[in-house]
Amino acid sequence: MSVIKKALSLIPLIIILSLFVVRVDYRLEAPGNLEPLDAFITFENAAESDADLSAIYIMSFNRPTVFQWWVAQYASSIDVTPLSEAQLSISNTARFESGQVARNTSIDKAIITAYESLGLDITYEEKLLVYLIYDYASNQGLEIGDTVESVNGSNDIFDAFANAECGETAEVIVTKADGTKETLALEKFADHECRFGLSLSTYYEITSLPLTYETTPTIVGGPSAGLMHTLYIYAAQNPELNISDLKIAGTGTIGLDGSIGSVGSIKQKVYTAQRERVDLLFIPTGSNFEEALITYESIQKPAFELVEVSTFEDVLNALEAAHERD
Repeated sequence: MSVIKKALSLIPLIIILSLFVVRVDYRLEAPGNLEPLDAFITFENAAESDADLSAIYIMSFNRPTVFQWWVAQYASSIDVTPLSEAQLSISNTARFESGQVARNTSIDKAIITAYESLGLDITYEEKLLVYLIYDYASNQGLEIGDTVESVNGSNDIFDAFANAECGETAEVIVTKADGTKETLALEKFADHECRFGLSLSTYYEITSLPLTYETTPTIVGGPSAGLMHTLYIYAAQNPELNISDLKIAGTGTIGLDGSIGSVGSIKQKVYTAQRERVDLLFIPTGSNFEEALITYESIQKPAFELVEVSTFEDVLNALEAAHERD
């Protein structure tokens, strides 16, 4: 009997421990912090901006513990959402590496956009990079960051992938990060809805730039800092842009035409901006801004101005207006 009692007495402890060990198939997103941009890129001419410019990053991860999931139910600033079947088949390593690819691609687009906005010479070529590899398609020699050159002898990459037979292999020529070329046989998996199990991203490789530059590696990934990267580069190469008296943050992807695209985790970014006491927060137009406005209006005494932007020109106009008000 004493053995049974001892065993029963351990049940509460086991339950408590399980709260901190057992994980659930959800994605958790919480407010993060600001990423100052004054050191993210260094140009040969030593140009830099003295403006207080920051991107915003959030804390996010897949499969939180039961305890973390439970706490999130009572925190208005934290979201937990079920993982889809596709998300469950992405390893944490692949997720991190794809985020780094997206960040690096975004930086090149930011440089191109900023330089073209300033009327400076720059040339580039369009490439297709492997952005993501699902678990079931790993171990075939393909790596995140590979440049796809041809598929079954065709340079029309997307059509060639689409036209490949289900359950068969395709001959894919890729260029590795070290510049070497490899020919791979990639399977189009019949048991995964007839997919190769990879995602491609358009990458713009800069081939000619008046100045050399060097970027600083960071664990923060993804393309959502594209807008702020563009603004920092523009300000660094344009000393006449007077914004040094403002603490500015923002989020949004950047397009080569200067368009600003939507991103995720808007609510968490608004909460982060409030906590860090920024002056201006740039948010992409449309559903992103609508979500930001709902969060903004729920905050007691917001400390910053929420600014809706759809193009890089909108950002410059908003900065000029803010400077004139001051």
